[in-house]
Amino acid sequence: MFQLYGLLGEQINDDTLAVCRTTYQKFSLPFMINEVAMKLKLNENDTLLELGCGTGTLLFPLSLKVKSVVGIDHIGMIDRLRKSPIMDNCTLLDGNWLEDKFVLPPVNKILIYSVIHYMKSMEEAFVFISKALDSLKPGGMMLIGDIPNMDKKQRFNTSDIGRRFQEQWNKERQKFRTEEEIKRDEYLSGVTKRNDENSLTYGQDEEVLSFDFTDEMIAQTILYIRKLGNEAYLLPQDKSLPFGYTRDDLLIIKG
Repeated sequence: MFQLYGLLGEQINDDTLAVCRTTYQKFSLPFMINEVAMKLKLNENDTLLELGCGTGTLLFPLSLKVKSVVGIDHIGMIDRLRKSPIMDNCTLLDGNWLEDKFVLPPVNKILIYSVIHYMKSMEEAFVFISKALDSLKPGGMMLIGDIPNMDKKQRFNTSDIGRRFQEQWNKERQKFRTEEEIKRDEYLSGVTKRNDENSLTYGQDEEVLSFDFTDEMIAQTILYIRKLGNEAYLLPQDKSLPFGYTRDDLLIIKG
């Protein structure tokens, strides 16, 4: 998914669409910014690192709340951001967090938002998290946000409120759907598909791009983080967020 996101960053004009959200979900962005800032307890003395900063929809607004911020992503995304007005306290780095070496001073806050499920396996997700923890100061906080939970989604979709919500959401999405969103969706549907394990695959080789967590996998992630000597807490998302009913957040405090 890392390479595919880079391609979207180069070819899709709309910042929200380029990170695989819908035009309708753009209205939720202020709520996302506020919730991330609240959960990480951001303040003017913080040094923040965002892994997978995408088109900067969170990075740039959050840079107004902290002392300094570093955003890391595919060069296709970072080159796009470098063409935007950037705050003096914002540093942009291109590269793959899993594969590349970054020389960074430790920070006291880290954000990984709607990213961790874009790994090929749980083992790879654990490597990603472990490397992020190495860049976090003791006592620092890390938010792994917007984790798709297949079990939570199933419970919601089969409830009365879930069925009514989905019907209304589909109607509202169609109202705001743009030509660029339609073209993006057509492209993605042509190059990706879901397999029996509910993983998203890409191309003829069916390379795994992402997978959905389950209740058990989220519990395993919390246990993994705690066994490394840290604290980890499962937090609900506010229902005003794009996937507030079906996704989870993990807050980590480094030991």
